[in-house]
Amino acid sequence: MGTVVGIVITVLVIAFVVLFILSKSLNSISKSIQKMQGRNRCVACKRRLKAVSGVYATTCSKCGTAQPTDFERAIAKSKLSMLAGERGLMIGPAKSGEVRGQLILTSRRLHFAPRGRGARASEFALESIRKVINFSDAAGFAIELESGSRTKFSGGKKSQWYEKVLAAANDPAIKELRLKKAGTVPTASAPHAPSTDKSDAPSKQLGVADEIAKLVALRDSGALTAEEFDRQKAKLLM
Repeated sequence: MGTVVGIVITVLVIAFVVLFILSKSLNSISKSIQKMQGRNRCVACKRRLKAVSGVYATTCSKCGTAQPTDFERAIAKSKLSMLAGERGLMIGPAKSGEVRGQLILTSRRLHFAPRGRGARASEFALESIRKVINFSDAAGFAIELESGSRTKFSGGKKSQWYEKVLAAANDPAIKELRLKKAGTVPTASAPHAPSTDKSDAPSKQLGVADEIAKLVALRDSGALTAEEFDRQKAKLLM
């Protein structure tokens, strides 16, 4: 009798495990179907989009609405508010320390949104990034800010992240913002009569020396190339 009861209990446990696995699989399949249905329908009129060779149309044939790309859908899902003229460059899963989340790179900033309710996102303006460090192992990459602090990221497509962040931080528009922030970009001023007070000369020379010292620091950190350093230095010495 005891053997029969043991067999029945074993069968029930196995049946429960099988049903649990099946329910998880069906739930995953259902979510995938819902995701695909949302992707192959127009965001405006919900009409099913036409597909050619497995690629869905980028414009709805009924209402003419342009459909967002997968990247734009991911940005919208992350609830990141884009600034005027800001472009999305890359998005994907990543880790900051032991915290998992989503890393978003735009033309203006690097944004890390951690998982979990109540978790606070961290954001870094590209002009505040002094150096992008690539690790030779699978640890990932790190950014070093003007303040000297470092933040390390890992996971996802490590080499692609490093190349993308490095290119974005060295974009000419970002370099110009960095120079303005450092106060080394000469600004046009109204013409004025030359001063006859010779006591102003030493203070002006000291001011130029300070600006050149800032440029040297930016060049040594890799934020400026040698050509850009020479060009900005020539402007200050004019």
